[in-house]
Order: sequence, then C-alpha cells, then structure tokens
Amino acid sequence: CPGFNKRFQMYADASDEQLGATIAQDGKPLGFYARKLTDTQKKWAAQEREMLGIMEGLKAYEAMLKGQAIDVFTDHLPLLHGTKASPRVRRWKCLLGERSPRACRAPGAKSGAAGAVPRLPAEQGGYEEEEKE
Repeated sequence: CPGFNKRFQMYADASDEQLGATIAQDGKPLGFYARKLTDTQKKWAAQEREMLGIMEGLKAYEAMLKGQAIDVFTDHLPLLHGTKASPRVRRWKCLLGERSPRACRAPGAKSGAAGAVPRLPAEQGGYEEEEKE
C-alpha cells in the first residue's frame, strides 16, 4: 500500500513499439502501465515517445499521485536537459510542471520493469492486437 507521507518514484521508458511506466515507493512497485504505440506514434522522435510514457504513466495513476511528491526517472538525457524540443514536448512539459515532479536520470538498465516492458516482443508481452474483420 502506498504511504502518502513519502515520495513516489515513477520509472518511464519507451521503445520503437511500446511504452511503459512503473510507480514505486521505497523500491517496491505499486503499479505497472504499458501499451503498444499507434502507427503514428511509432513515427515520433524518441524524445516525444519518452515524454508520452511519462505523461500516460502519471495519468494512469493520477488518483494515487495527485498532490504527492514524485521523482520521475527516465534514461533519455535530452528530455531532462535538452533545450530543443518539439511543440508537443514543450506543451507536455508545461502540464508536467503543474505537478512539480523532480526529474532524475535512470540509465536503461536501472529503469527496471518500466524499461523491460516496452522491449518485450508484442506477442510475448500480451499486447497482441485482435484481428479485425
């Protein structure tokens, strides 16, 4: 169970096919979020896909995280320190600023489940789309 008097951590990551986020506290996972990217999102720059993972992870756990102190970990350095960003990323950064998260760097190997889930082949990760007739 979450302790609302302690900081939360969110680890987010994205691949060319999927994105994922893990919510944790004191090194213990509280929730996992993952999904496949749409065909349009697969064409986005890495910075946009990484930021989408952060935004969707926060949205998925909004009820738990609203008003809470949170550290957001990503392995994408340009997202943390880059000065050049697309209008989409700049807009998301403004929305993210309302939550006042602390951005932190987590190299890919240290992002844990958030880094592993987007890199699973879709058929192994259970995200295979149903065929439409």
